[in-house]
Amino acid sequence: MNISVIRPSELDSGLCRRWADIVAANAALSSPYFAPEYTQAVASVRDDVYVGVMRDGQDIVGFFPFQRGLGRTGRQVGGPFTDCQGVIVSPEAEWSAEELVRGCGLSLWQFDHVIASQEQFRPWRRVLTCSPMVDLPNGFAAYADTLRGAGSKQMQRLGQKQRGFERDEGPLRFEMNMRDVSALRQLLDWKSQQYLESGLVDAFRFPWTQALLERILGTQSDSFGGVLSALYANDRLAAVHMGMRSRTVWHYWFAAYAHEFARYSPSLLLFAEMARAAETLGLTAIDMGKGPEEYKSLFATSAVLIMEGCVELPSLARTLRTARQSAEDWVRRSPIFPIVRAPGRIIRRLEAKNLFR
Repeated sequence: MNISVIRPSELDSGLCRRWADIVAANAALSSPYFAPEYTQAVASVRDDVYVGVMRDGQDIVGFFPFQRGLGRTGRQVGGPFTDCQGVIVSPEAEWSAEELVRGCGLSLWQFDHVIASQEQFRPWRRVLTCSPMVDLPNGFAAYADTLRGAGSKQMQRLGQKQRGFERDEGPLRFEMNMRDVSALRQLLDWKSQQYLESGLVDAFRFPWTQALLERILGTQSDSFGGVLSALYANDRLAAVHMGMRSRTVWHYWFAAYAHEFARYSPSLLLFAEMARAAETLGLTAIDMGKGPEEYKSLFATSAVLIMEGCVELPSLARTLRTARQSAEDWVRRSPIFPIVRAPGRIIRRLEAKNLFR
């Protein structure tokens, strides 16, 4: 296996076509995160994005997008925004994670959403979890029947919420695929407030994150596009969602709502409208993304297994990280843990911020 590293700007029409052909031939790569347009969008707002081009002889067999950090470290393109990760590679290609990382000039590559079907990453896996999916191959009615058949009353409850909402606030209107940047900016304002109230790092205080969503919203092709959807109550914005789509999969990404309408669960009503309308875009699934939120388990009908871990080659940095991990494990088991817990939280918050830099 020969691996060369290029900038996304060097992806000419032939390379993009080969990338798209690999994606189209492998159902496991159906997420919009695997489209070349996503890597190109991130590269348009960050200067640390590269692509490893994998060749078997003269044949291009794969692409490995990554962000390069200090000390030959690497992480997924888009950092914490990327909810589905992996290598865009032909199923018949023979490769290893170590070979790939070394060929890209890295000593490590961190991952937290790699699809489990890429078994080459299994030796480096630390956590196996899942990303809930809403399956819509036969449309919304069949999906709702599946939920009811499993004993769920979620759609019935949402119907009650919707009737109460319209009775109190006026008619509801759903917009599926908008280009209204003002609605996107309202979403970002609401999300920033939500992050601050939860004590989390505000993902949208970093200019590149806002620019990325605007770039994706403005990108539209047959195999990739940003999708901005909203629910209005008597022409007042009640809830808004920004996501992405491939040919078949809609990725559920960022959603927020007006707190004055909280009792009506406007984000869930918006989600239901999205599921109802997905068929009109030719979409057969909604990937809800990894996370503990209860609504994901209530509305999902399947899940994709994903892995967290880190491919690390022998290096001084790896030795230091191992020593640090051992020290942290010892502290957690020791009587001094309550004393150092607060400083540890500060360090973890700083590390979370660094993920967006």
